[in-house]
Parts: sequence; C-alpha cells; structure tokens
Amino acid sequence: MHPRLNIGDLEFDPATESVRRNGETWSLGSRGSRLLAALLSRRGDILTKSELMDAAWEGRAVEESNLSVQVASLRKILGKGSHGDVIVTVPRIGYRLASPDVSGRPASPLSERPSVAVLPFFNLSEDQEQAYFADGLAEEIIGVLGKVPGLSVIARNSSFAYRDRNIDVRKVGADLEVRFVLTGSVQRSGQRLRMYVELADAANGSQVWSTRFDRDLTDIFAIQDQVAREVADALRLSISPRTTLVELEGKSANLEALDLSLRGRAILFAESPSPDRARAGIELMRRALAVDPTLPGPYVALSIAFLTMAVNRWLPDVTAGVAEARRCADAAVEIDPDFALGYGISSIVALMEKDGARVETDSLKAFEINPNHTLVQVGRGNAFTHGGRPLEAIPYFEEAIRLDPALTHQNLHHLATAYLFGARYETAASLLRARILLVPKTDMSRGYLCSALGHLGQVEEARRVWNDLTAINPAYSLRERLSNFWFASPSDPERIVEGAAKAGLPI
Repeated sequence: MHPRLNIGDLEFDPATESVRRNGETWSLGSRGSRLLAALLSRRGDILTKSELMDAAWEGRAVEESNLSVQVASLRKILGKGSHGDVIVTVPRIGYRLASPDVSGRPASPLSERPSVAVLPFFNLSEDQEQAYFADGLAEEIIGVLGKVPGLSVIARNSSFAYRDRNIDVRKVGADLEVRFVLTGSVQRSGQRLRMYVELADAANGSQVWSTRFDRDLTDIFAIQDQVAREVADALRLSISPRTTLVELEGKSANLEALDLSLRGRAILFAESPSPDRARAGIELMRRALAVDPTLPGPYVALSIAFLTMAVNRWLPDVTAGVAEARRCADAAVEIDPDFALGYGISSIVALMEKDGARVETDSLKAFEINPNHTLVQVGRGNAFTHGGRPLEAIPYFEEAIRLDPALTHQNLHHLATAYLFGARYETAASLLRARILLVPKTDMSRGYLCSALGHLGQVEEARRVWNDLTAINPAYSLRERLSNFWFASPSDPERIVEGAAKAGLPI
C-alpha cells in the first residue's frame, strides 16, 4: 500500500515515480521521487541538505543548487496545504514535510509575515571613526522595527554581513529570504544629524519608500520612532496609538557609552567564544554602564556573558556566575520594563536557576513584546523543550535560525535538542552532526549525539564521538551537564543519559 500525503486525495506511488490527485497524474522523475520518499520516511522531521542529496543522487557529489531545483519542482506539483508550502524550508539546514503532529502547527507563524533586513548604514561623516555611530543607529532601528506588529525583522548579526555600497538588494533578499531591504546613510556634523533612509522591494529592487532627516542629534530617538512608523505605513501595517516603539521621555544620546557597548557586543558575540573574549567583552560593557547606567542593552550582554561562562565552566564558581547573570537580567528589565531582550535572557537564566515558572512567564512576556529576535525565539523554544513539550519548540528554533542565519552555529544545537528530547533520534543525530561541522570543538553537541546514537543502536559511532569529546574535554559528564537545567519531568534528562548508557559510555 502506497504512503499517502494528507493533502486532499494526493497519492504518491514510488513504483511509478508519480503522484496522483483526482485521476490526474504527475511524473516526479527518479530524483524527485527519491526526495519525496526520503521526506515521507521522516514526515514532519527535518532532513539536512546532505541527507537529501545522498537520497536523490545516491551518494554522488553534486552542487547544492541541484537540490534547490528539485525541491522547487516538487513544490509546484504538490502545491500548498492549508497553512502554506507542503515542503517547508529550514534556512541553511534542510527541508521537512509540513506535519501537524510535529508542532501543532505546520510552521512558524512569523514566516508568513512581511519581512525586512536592515543593512548597515553608510557613514558619510568626514571622520571615518564615526562608522560605529552609523552602525549603532541602524542596530537601534532594527530593535524598534522588531516591535512593529506583523513585521519580521532579520537580526543584526546577519544583515550587517552586507557592508557594501554597491550591494544588490535582490541578492540580499534571496540570501536572507526577506521581501524588503532597508538601507541608509548617516552624516554627523557637530550636533547635527543628516540621514537618508530607503526601503526597497527585494523582489525587483524598486524603491518602496524613502525619507531624509536634518535634525539635532538629540532627536535621534524620535527619528528612530518616525522611521519605524513610516516603514510600517509603507507596508500597510497598522500600529495602535497605544503601541510604544520608542520611549522618548528622558532619552539622551551618549556616544561614549554607545561606542563601548558596540565594541563589547562585537567581542562577546563572535562566532568563536572563549574565556578571554568573554572577559574582554564584560570589561567593555561595565565601562559603558559606568558612563551611562540607564542603558538596558549592556546589562543584557553582561547577563549573556556570565551565563555563557557558567555553562562552559569558565568561572571558578558557577553558582556565582548564574547569580550575576540574574542580577544583570533583572537590572535590564527594571530599567526598561518593555525591553524584550531583558525578559528573554531572564527566561534563559531561569533555566539554570531551575525556576520553571519564570522560564514560562518571562519567555512569553519577551515573545509578546518583540518576537523578532533570536534570543526571544530561543527563550520561548526552551520553555517548551524543558517544559515537557519539545516538539512544540521546533518552530521557534527554526524561526531563530531564519531571523539570524549568522547564529545558525548556535541555534542548530537548540533545534537538535528539541528533536532529541522529542525522541526523534535519527533527525537529532543528523542535526547534531551538522552542528559539529560548524563548531568542531563543541562538547555539548557531541554528548547529545552520543545519546541519540545509543538510542539508535549505533554503538561504534557513539564510541568514536565520545573519544573525540573526551579529547576536547576530558572532564565532561553528560549527567552533570544535564543537572544544570530545569526540566518539568525528571524522566527527560534520564532518557538522554540512558541513550549514552546503551552505547556503554561513562555518563
């Protein structure tokens, strides 16, 4: 009996390499048929690009563009389901068939929103050292746009990779999978700020909206608010008068604090974190707060830094590190009760404090304020993964990857973890292998991969992975690492330990 797709009466026949609906038949070809069979074999789960290329081309080396062509052809034949594409793209990772049994919904609702990427603004000031100011202004606008209801905004880490005056917005749109691209230029002269901003349609490169400012520097936050509201209007997105995008009261631009904060962020959030980088970033953030203690952003960065150091055992006292991360998260929220990132990092700190109630409440609060940030998506996903509903976390981690492709190396681990805790061991193993390729020195992903392989009965590979892990971190203990986090059900971490034990590994 042939497997059926639950889309009307569409039926896939692998023997004839075709699909049939209402008496009409479409030929898939051998590669299209193999792709669909592979996707059906783990319906609802992600298959990596390498897995799909192996399935379609039977191990032969081919360009990734060939896979894109085959998937596009399949999509044309399969059409759309009630919630969008039947084949869902997981940016930079692979594809999956939409399936309600994975998440209760076929894909992240944000993927259907109008989407925009804000590129770094050009510095037109005579002083080229003012480039940090142009970057800072663009970054602030990203944060403000993230509060616009119905708009999806790509994170700074990814959009700032396009630092080229002659960049083709159509290429940016294709690379980051966004419909609109916001560009601009900034010229600071004394206390005057001249700024030009343009919104383009990435589908054809045409201008949708533009504006110019020649204002006093003290108006910088009012300018951010105006840009966000006019972009929303250009995209026909309504903003309630009660919606606060920028709290203008008491705002003042402190360039020294901004400079220190931006330099600290660049160090803390580099692709290769290390104890030395963390300490250097912490020092810069503390200096920024010494200049202006009313900034919530540096407190969030400090909280992330201390939590990273605690998780990686870069601190002699892990408990003290978590406590400092909590103090900084609370300070960010106290300074700005409408700051989504403050609640987002607070929910992640709560995981290590084993405060399940706060994991849920703070992650939800962050998501309600501004879902357009990878940290907020990860915090919400963690609430489901650790709360006993891991498969419901998948769309949040997928959206985190889509919003911030530059941090795929981090968020791929969270996505794999959701599959692992959801007992989808084959998919978890594939994603963990992909993550190890991106972060060769990871010990946590290797520990989880050993568990997945143990559950799959792949003992020899599990032992090889464990040998690599202990070469990186001889003191690693899977049970001890899991004990750092809150879980709604004690059986969840025990199941992970059990997988490693099945492979005969020390845990």
